[in-house]
Parts: sequence; structure tokens; C-alpha cells
Amino acid sequence: LDGNADNDEVYGQAGNDSLFGGDGNDTLGGGTGDDYLRGGSGDDELRGGADNDLLEGAQNADFLQGDGGNDTLKGGPGKDFLTGNLGEDELEGGPGDDTLIGLAGNYLDAPTNDADDTDSLEGWEGADFIVMGAGDDAWGEFVTTRADGASDTFVSGVWASGDPPTVHDFEPSVDQLVLYYDPTILTDPDVTVTTIDIGGDITYQIGLDGDVLMLIQMGTSGGAIVPTDIDLRTPSIAPTI
Repeated sequence: LDGNADNDEVYGQAGNDSLFGGDGNDTLGGGTGDDYLRGGSGDDELRGGADNDLLEGAQNADFLQGDGGNDTLKGGPGKDFLTGNLGEDELEGGPGDDTLIGLAGNYLDAPTNDADDTDSLEGWEGADFIVMGAGDDAWGEFVTTRADGASDTFVSGVWASGDPPTVHDFEPSVDQLVLYYDPTILTDPDVTVTTIDIGGDITYQIGLDGDVLMLIQMGTSGGAIVPTDIDLRTPSIAPTI
């Protein structure tokens, strides 16, 4: 199903659908089935629905939501918002300052437990805000050497207790680390930073009161991480994107 140059609303039903928004600010919904949704130019909203979907935002500032199933979300150029929701999802922000959410639900409303599966979160170029769920893997740019020098923000919280996510390309002099916690449970949390050596590579364990909530793989080089590098936030502190 194809939209046109206007602001379209296109919805699939049962079965495997291919939906194209075209120009304009479009809304696409896949419904059930393994669907392919592409927004085109304009600020588009794409929702995959149930099953395993592929969503591509293309240009401009797009909103992509995978819903159920193991989905692949690709933002493309522009300031995109990607949320995989349930399932083992792969999120790629593309060029631009993107927000990637790797857990189900609103982490600001209920920072407790993440029932989502393991996701792969790749910010690519730009200053990205990456919220990691339990067991997720995250890359700011998914390259060995950054070209744009943009600052990425990696976010974890008490929802990742017991299965911390892993950041694979953190740069201490550039990127930021954020931990969310529930102040009704942890009234005065202490940030803990410990290191482990895995095959000669240094991995930092970042946590609150000894509970590890984030792993930072530094390899054999890179600066040290200390507790004062961690930004503590509560649900009342909205993210700066």
C-alpha cells in the first residue's frame, strides 16, 4: 500500500504487509504479520504491531515503535525516536540526534523491572540518547573511530538489576552515563565502580549500592571511569535530548 504527497494514514491488517508513506507526515500501522513499513520524507509515525517487522523512517524526524515480536527499526537521517518494546529488537538511529529505547514501557513512569528481551541498540552518527534494558548491547556510533565527535548518553537503571546491559564504545572524555533509580526505595544511593579483566580487556561495572546496572567495555585503552562521572536521576528528572 502506497501513500502519496499528502499526510496519509495507512494501516495493514492480518498478513505480511508492505506500507509506504511517501511524502508528507504519515502514520503507518502494520497490524499482525511480518510487515515492512517505510515512511519516506516528512515526519512519520510507524508502528509495526505484532510479529517481526522492519520499520524504516527514511528522512526527517520519525517515530518508530516495534511493539511485539523481534523487530528491526532504522531511523535514517533526522532526529528520530525509536522504541522496540517487547521482543529481541535491533534499533539503528542513523545520522542525527536520536533517542533509542531498548525496554518495554515508560522507564520514567516505573523504573523497576524490564520484562523485555535482549536488544541491540546502535546510535550511529549524532548525539544519541540510548536507554538500555536488561541484557541489551549498545553502541554510540558502531564504528572504531568517531568522525563527528558527538556526545552520546547511555542510560540504565534499577530495571536492569540482575542482567546489566553492555556499552561497547564508550568514550570517557565525550560520552555520558546516566543511572535512574526509585528514590522511595534507594533514599541515598552510592555509585559503585569496579573493574574486571576479561582476556586482557578492561570492563567497568557500574552500579548503585553494589548492584551492577551497567557494563562498560573499554578494551585495552581509554580513560578511567570514576563514580563522579555517573549522573544519577529519578523519574522526576526528564531526560535532556
